[in-house]
Amino acid sequence: DLNLPIPAIAARPDGQPGPHTVLVASNPALDGYISQLGERADAVRGGAVDPADDNLLKISTDARKAALDVRLVTPDAESVPSKISVAADHIADLWQQHRHSLYPDPITGDPHPTPGALQLVFCDLGTPRNDGRFDAYHQLRAELVDRGLPEHAVAFIHDAATPVAKARMFAQARCGDIAVLVGSTEKMGVGTNVQHRLIALHHLDAPWRPADVSQRNGRILRQGNRNPAVHINTYIVEGSMDAFMWQTLERKARFVDKIMRSDLDVRELDDIGDTALSYAEVKALASGDPLTLDKANADADLAKYTRLQRAYDRTHTQLQRIIDTGPRLIADLAAHHQAAAAAVATGPDSLTPTDHPG
Repeated sequence: DLNLPIPAIAARPDGQPGPHTVLVASNPALDGYISQLGERADAVRGGAVDPADDNLLKISTDARKAALDVRLVTPDAESVPSKISVAADHIADLWQQHRHSLYPDPITGDPHPTPGALQLVFCDLGTPRNDGRFDAYHQLRAELVDRGLPEHAVAFIHDAATPVAKARMFAQARCGDIAVLVGSTEKMGVGTNVQHRLIALHHLDAPWRPADVSQRNGRILRQGNRNPAVHINTYIVEGSMDAFMWQTLERKARFVDKIMRSDLDVRELDDIGDTALSYAEVKALASGDPLTLDKANADADLAKYTRLQRAYDRTHTQLQRIIDTGPRLIADLAAHHQAAAAAVATGPDSLTPTDHPG
């Protein structure tokens, strides 16, 4: 509302300014895993498994992890190009383009001797592990190192366990010692002021709420950023849970925006409930056929409008009953009113005990 100076969003490959959605091709390992989700959904729906062992919310979370990297749900899967690999390509390219860029010192304003821009990577899943098992953070760092980035220049916000350590890490990011900072929405959202050199922000996965997306983007689209234009990249694997998550976030954002702007030009708004897949959506995702999801949506709309029709019919019947009985009720009340008025006019003694005002 104050129109404060913030950087513009750089043009996408199509030449239009705005966030860039990077589509990532699926792979056989991911396709095979997704095809199993339908069998799990059948078991859940049929009551063949204990809800504590498997349920639609757990299926949704596993689908999100598989979209990030199938090794998060199938540790023994073979290494295949994934969303992480595609993101590493984009991050490394931007690092090469801006590794010699100079920025003023954030405190003194004098030219800082350390060149290089900063990039943020948001990833809520596959956070760092120390038990030797696969995680998305260490995999991204390994792939960035393979592409030429120094290992010490790729930092994880999770390594800053205390407020003092986090402040020190943010200072390193503002001074060019860190080129890529990876973290989750919770740990790298509110209070992360590293915009001084921030040239790009990458969404490796989708958060749960539109406010989380705003918090993420607010790390780069803010005052104090010394870059005139910045990049915001969102990575989506085709035929995976990613599309469902971002579509749901868009639907929720429209709902919230109407509430916040008091732009309620309709009589009702769609529910913005949880982000767990329904049974029909799991089956559609598992089949890989978009027409299956279209049919599921059509069936849901049909059920919705059938319920609305029944509610309309009930209301219409009730109103018609009021209309039909209204004249008789009005006549009875008028007659009672006339009798009461006449009784009052002749005096209290003429009132029966039931007619007396007392």
